[in-house]
Amino acid sequence: MRSPCITAGQPLIQGEGVWYDFKGIQSRTVALVEHEGWSINLDLLAQGRARHYGQYCKERPICGEIEKREDEAWAIRRGVWTGEPVPPWEWRRE
Repeated sequence: MRSPCITAGQPLIQGEGVWYDFKGIQSRTVALVEHEGWSINLDLLAQGRARHYGQYCKERPICGEIEKREDEAWAIRRGVWTGEPVPPWEWRRE
């Protein structure tokens, strides 16, 4: 599928679409997003602009790298890791 990819109000790729592979879980889209070999997921995680759902990313080779990038952002308290963030899956339970 093709979809525009926007982060923080600014397009990551102007005038282009991205390919994403997803599976719907409870009506949510869980996606691995790439454009010309570039993983947008990895960049967003490294910048602290995203979190990953580890339980849904186990079968793909990129899953280990996804966890690593998130751990690195967490270690330096970048982006969503400043303060004491509540994971979305915990927030929804409340």
